[in-house]
Amino acid sequence: AQSVLKMQDVAITNTSPRQSDMIDGRGLNVQNGARVELARGLIHRNHTLGLFASRENTRVELEDVAITYTQARPGDLVVGWGLDVQDGATVEMVRAHLAHNHAVGIIAFDQGTSLKTEDLIVANTQPQSSDLALGRGIDVNTGAMVEILRGAITDNHEVGVIVGGQGTVLKMEDVAITNTQPRLSDQTLGRGLDVNTGAHVCLLRGLIDRNHQVGLGAFDGGSLLELEDVSVTNTQPQRADMRFGRGIGVQTNARLTYVRGLLESNHEAAIYVLGTRAEA
Repeated sequence: AQSVLKMQDVAITNTSPRQSDMIDGRGLNVQNGARVELARGLIHRNHTLGLFASRENTRVELEDVAITYTQARPGDLVVGWGLDVQDGATVEMVRAHLAHNHAVGIIAFDQGTSLKTEDLIVANTQPQSSDLALGRGIDVNTGAMVEILRGAITDNHEVGVIVGGQGTVLKMEDVAITNTQPRLSDQTLGRGLDVNTGAHVCLLRGLIDRNHQVGLGAFDGGSLLELEDVSVTNTQPQRADMRFGRGIGVQTNARLTYVRGLLESNHEAAIYVLGTRAEA
């Protein structure tokens, strides 16, 4: 029989790693086909993973939930992710706020994995404690499917949203990706949206503002970036060498389609196309 847990008005906080090896310390762990419903919840200052959902038939439904300040595991000072969805699990979120987690705010990966969100904030993701790299807002890869309806991804590090891998799909409507900061370890990157290695991203009504190096980038053969009613503004150079600052970059046989857009106050190039085709 399927395990089911329903919660309302619940806080899950300060879970410590196990003493033997200082690993884990997760806030909420859901897997192997279990189902969890959480309405009005706080998952705060746990270790390794704030919320973990894994495997086929596993389902998590969240409404009015904050996942904040997830800490790296003390054993090796890596991870500290806010939300991890993988291996075919399904997560649906309405009004969710993820802030001040480490390495990645949200990560979704593997074929069959599904994440749907409405009214989402992912903010202030901090670099990984071990090497001061990462700090990404959202990472979608290896075949996962993610939908974001109304969202703000802001003040993260390295990349606001990164999407990679054949069969990986991200659909966004009414989303802003802003103020992505360079990678703290070397002051490179700071991209708003990065699409690579054959992934497909569709953004309808979007604002990409005040990121670094590249506002929107599509790279590698088979990658597709579809934009409609999107503004790309104020992209700043990467701090390491003050180069780039491009609004949109498309190269290495990636594809771009762009309908109704504004590109304003970027640096070096508003749209940079190399070795591929873009349609605007």
